[in-house]
Amino acid sequence: AGVGKSRLLSELKAEAELEGVTTLWLDEQRSANRVYGWLDGLLRQLVTLSTDKELTLFAKPLSVLAPGIYGETSTEIPDDASCQGLVVAWVESIAARQRLLLLLDNAQWTDLKSLAVLNALIRGAKPLSVVGAYRSDELDKTSPLFQPEDEGLATFREVAPLNREQSSELLDAVLTPTTPSAEFRDLVFELSGGNVFDLIELLRFLIAEGQLRHTADRWLEPVSSELSIPEDLTRRLQKRLQGLESDARCLAEVASVMMDGHLDSGFGDLALWERLTELGGERFLEALDQLVAQQIVVQEDDDFVFAHRKLRDAIAAGLEPSRRSALHAALARSLA
Repeated sequence: AGVGKSRLLSELKAEAELEGVTTLWLDEQRSANRVYGWLDGLLRQLVTLSTDKELTLFAKPLSVLAPGIYGETSTEIPDDASCQGLVVAWVESIAARQRLLLLLDNAQWTDLKSLAVLNALIRGAKPLSVVGAYRSDELDKTSPLFQPEDEGLATFREVAPLNREQSSELLDAVLTPTTPSAEFRDLVFELSGGNVFDLIELLRFLIAEGQLRHTADRWLEPVSSELSIPEDLTRRLQKRLQGLESDARCLAEVASVMMDGHLDSGFGDLALWERLTELGGERFLEALDQLVAQQIVVQEDDDFVFAHRKLRDAIAAGLEPSRRSALHAALARSLA
């Protein structure tokens, strides 16, 4: 995690669209392992590309899986085979008149029914290109995700961490116009291991601690003999989070528990989020602004998500058991 797979997908999306390819973007992180979790998002994107005939043929019988996509929602749930066949036929119908590229991020969290649909698309929807990204340390090799590769229909490529030279190039780009010293380059590479997320978070930690400072025209490196850096990434993240104001920290803690509750990782229900924090409207918005400014959460369309899963995990790991239990209880009451 943190090697830059999501950024690569985003760049591929932008390049494909410049070439006139229609892209379908899905992030399994937002589906929280729900049955047919990402299918709702896929179907809603297909609706915008469909003719009236396609809506009648495909959107109507599948509307039970994505309420609101076609008039009155169907009450009849199609069986697995029918669901797969309808989705494949729908995508294939659209792909016959325009190039389609399906991009799936965080595929390691895809539920089994959704994986069956994905594999059916790879096998049967022509012409459709599919590019997915997953975290290898969170996916078992027996997962159905690997079936298309076994069948010769897909190729898997590993995104490796940056090497020392690539790490230095990224450091140069971030700290421009300052040229970092060889000693500082070595320190950053050793502590980040070439992981892009870890490298950026290390720099943010140093800035938050006042050890990496920016003057009018350059960055001032920390004095190595005076450095105090936890070697563990989680501890570095937690220490940076401790610098948040109490309202923003409360907001982040509640958000981490909302994910524990298997809600979408996005916090689209801002009213629920605000209610659980017990912050007034203005205080809630100010705390949210700080989380965005510190890049703890980011806005995606009309929703907010953690900038990275590692941030959420660090926040959750730092919660006292009693605090976590109290937040879980409050969440359960709110959802009852």
